[in-house]
Amino acid sequence: ASDVYKRQKGIKELFPVLQEFVTERREIRIVFDQDPKPKTIANVGRQIKQLGQILQNLGCKVSIATWDSTS
Repeated sequence: ASDVYKRQKGIKELFPVLQEFVTERREIRIVFDQDPKPKTIANVGRQIKQLGQILQNLGCKVSIATWDSTS
């Protein structure tokens, strides 16, 4: 997710190309691939949380897609 938002003066904001899609009450589903490495899982989880928070702060309804990759 570091390629979808930037940190400027301690504030995280979306890159302009993504800002075009963000509108009040827009439903956005975050989908990331799954990785078996614990460190990657932790990093991706943190990025999902941060991106989701930014989108919610901008008025979007955010959901996160999950699935069981062991099936």
